Amino acid sequence: MKRRVFTMLSALAIALVACSPPPPPPAASDKSEDTPSASKSFATTAQVLDAVKAAEQLQNLPGTVAASLQKSDDGGGASSCFDQHDVQKPALLQAHQPANEINFGECAYGDENGKKLMVMFGDSRAWMFSTPLEIIAAKNGWKLRVFSFSGCEIADLEILSSQTNSPNKECDSFRSTAISKIRELHPDLVITTSAGDHKLADGTMPTPAQSQGGWASTFKALAQPGMRLALIGPIPVWANDDARCLAAHSREVQACSIPAAQLETNEHEAPQAASAADAGAVFISPKPWVCADNCEPVIADIKVYREKYHLSSEYAAYLSGALGEALKPAMA
Repeated sequence: MKRRVFTMLSALAIALVACSPPPPPPAASDKSEDTPSASKSFATTAQVLDAVKAAEQLQNLPGTVAASLQKSDDGGGASSCFDQHDVQKPALLQAHQPANEINFGECAYGDENGKKLMVMFGDSRAWMFSTPLEIIAAKNGWKLRVFSFSGCEIADLEILSSQTNSPNKECDSFRSTAISKIRELHPDLVITTSAGDHKLADGTMPTPAQSQGGWASTFKALAQPGMRLALIGPIPVWANDDARCLAAHSREVQACSIPAAQLETNEHEAPQAASAADAGAVFISPKPWVCADNCEPVIADIKVYREKYHLSSEYAAYLSGALGEALKPAMA
């Protein structure tokens, strides 16, 4: 009897499951952090600036930020690939490891039905900024492709490889090949970014005139009729901007901040801004999104940096609204 009752109950349970409606799709707010949403709202420029200023008063590390210090951050980046292309890397780069340091526009992101194309072209920060750009593209009916190479200077300068201590021929190959591939796509907008802190092949730092000339050469090589250009300047970085400092100063967050005037990246922004102006490109400074009087490692209860040189994926996504507003003149 017990066996018969068990069998009947099992059959009834199976029938109930089979007849139950499928669970509803997740709402936009329930999507994972690395999934873009064209309907989700993000902070405006004014709200970001207010949050940056308010962060100067923060002393105790918020619980959500403390928890995030224990989690790995893979750097984010655009996540929803469609219209994938087979891309042949130049011979000099085919053996490069890790292979994911190089993107040659293999995937389109954003709006699958988008009629306009934007290209993000730069060093590892190009991939970092692809997080908000994917959201911006989806919101505005654009497609996005990314060309990036970690540690490569996008300004047309021969730089020194920190790995081999010799001229970085891989970077030269990437830059020239990427420009050719980008021109073949005939994008409506090319957004560039590069840290600007690389030594030249002779071991010296480029002068402002050399940096400006290198960018002028890159912009000239990219230029096509009907295409617009934008340049996102270097993000602020300082010695104590990352999780190690925050973990050591959970009740003294300001010990991990720095006066904006003392930033080591200030000197790299001016020649980039001048080059953009000469080329008619839109120049975007990320500095106000991190710094008011001080530059802050926690803003809007978000850990700003993944490590010293890159924004966290969550903070990059938080900047989608501000970056979208800054790009409006180039997207019009």
